[in-house]
Amino acid sequence: MSKEMSFYSQQTDYHERFSKLSGIMQFPVISKEALKDILKEEELKFFRERMKEYEEKGLVKENEESYVLTTDGVFWGNNLSSDVIIYVLEKLFKS
Repeated sequence: MSKEMSFYSQQTDYHERFSKLSGIMQFPVISKEALKDILKEEELKFFRERMKEYEEKGLVKENEESYVLTTDGVFWGNNLSSDVIIYVLEKLFKS
């Protein structure tokens, strides 16, 4: 970009929070405490719904403190991250 040009973009609250969610999903262990700090109550409810589906498919194991990606879950990690974000946002805006 040249010195004469500048660019400014303001991120929405959604963009900021879901960017953080995407970031923590890059790791095989997703802390439930971290999720509570990022997502609002309704968003967290939808997140849990999707994670339950992933658990049924053998992609995630849930314990008291976290969600742990299985070997298959790690392989599909970026897809899961994208899918869960889309799922939560669609649920929010279709409600």
